[in-house]
Amino acid sequence: MKVFADLTADEFPLNVPNVEAPVCQVSIELADADLAELVRLPWRHGQLRLDFGPEPILQCSHERGHTGEHVAFAAEGRELTLWVAWAGEHTRIFAAGYCSRESTSGHLCSLPNGHVGRHAMG
Repeated sequence: MKVFADLTADEFPLNVPNVEAPVCQVSIELADADLAELVRLPWRHGQLRLDFGPEPILQCSHERGHTGEHVAFAAEGRELTLWVAWAGEHTRIFAAGYCSRESTSGHLCSLPNGHVGRHAMG
């Protein structure tokens, strides 16, 4: 597929039709305290988009088999993007923009700026 041909060794594909993306399958259900932290933030009165459905469950956005913390997009306001990172029982919410990496085909990395591991392109 062309999508794979456009990627470099430090990138992996997302959203390729009929191909299982090599995304980490670990997920987390946010605790009430984490949800309260998201609501407490000062931008709560602006536009807000949370990235989960009826259940506050997030899936890691890193490549399968990555090292370090799991990371998932959590919420976005006008000027603030929030991510949840976790390792075992420890979770943290942090603000970061999206990674600025762009593939030769024009796809952007969907991980936070400063992430570890390969870039998630798609």
